[in-house]
Amino acid sequence: MIALLALVTAVQEPDIVVIGRRFQSVEVQLVRDRQGKLHCSLDRSSGSLKLDERLCRASAKCVKQVGSDDAAVKQCITTQKPRLLATFKREMGGRR
Repeated sequence: MIALLALVTAVQEPDIVVIGRRFQSVEVQLVRDRQGKLHCSLDRSSGSLKLDERLCRASAKCVKQVGSDDAAVKQCITTQKPRLLATFKREMGGRR
């Protein structure tokens, strides 16, 4: 019965809430190839390709801004996530 209630609750939540939760736990990996180009991969998807792509672009900008210091890059990405999610929520405009 509890599992059924949890399932019903999960189904009733707006997509943006679910995407937002997933997005907070997404980890970014950036690798520079021999030509110097950055490549991004995520350990999981937020559920939105658009949001995932924006996270990769923002992460690449972080590397360009703060250099290769892992802690500084991670902090920059962590700082960017709320802004990216807020923009995404505005664009979704209440859609489910």
